[in-house]
Amino acid sequence: IHPFADVIDAMMREGLTKDDIEEIQVSTYKKAARISSRKVTNTLAAKFSTSVSLAILLVEGRLYPENIERAITNDEVQQLAEHIYLTEDEKYNELLPDVRGGLVRVKKKNGEVLEREVFHAHGDFDAPEGYSEDELVDKFRNVTYSNLSGTEQDRLTDKVLRGSENLTVSEIFREY
Repeated sequence: IHPFADVIDAMMREGLTKDDIEEIQVSTYKKAARISSRKVTNTLAAKFSTSVSLAILLVEGRLYPENIERAITNDEVQQLAEHIYLTEDEKYNELLPDVRGGLVRVKKKNGEVLEREVFHAHGDFDAPEGYSEDELVDKFRNVTYSNLSGTEQDRLTDKVLRGSENLTVSEIFREY
C-alpha cells in the first residue's frame, strides 16, 4: 500500500485531484495485488485495501488513522475506490523478495495518463530517501494523537531525538 500511496501523494503535490480520476490501475506482485478490496465494512479492512487507501488519500488529502476511520462512512471514498484496480504482474513477482514494487497508472478524465514505477515506500529502511526529522515527528504525532497528550508527545520526541545513545526501547515503554 505505502509505495503506491507515496506515488499518489507525489502526483497530488504536482496537481492531481480526486476530481481528475477516471481510474487508477496498480500492477504489482501477487501478494500486494490481493489486498484490493474496493468495498470495505470496517476499519481493519480499510487499512488492508490498497484501493480504499488510495481513495482516502485522494479524498482526504492524508492517509492517517483518523482518515481511515472515517472511510467506512464516506461515500466519496467508497465511490472512488470502485475505480482503483490492482493486478498481478509477473515482472514484479520476479523481483521478490528483495524488491516490492509496482507501476501506478492514473487515467484522468481528460484522457491524460500518468505512470510511475515505484520500488520502495518513503521511510522504508532500504528507500533511497528517508524521512526528514520534521516528517518523522509529524507522522509520530498523527499516529499517536489519540493515545498520548501533546506534552507526552513532546517529551517522547525529545527523548528519542535528543536523548542519550544508551536509551533503550524498554526505558521508553516503562515510562509510556
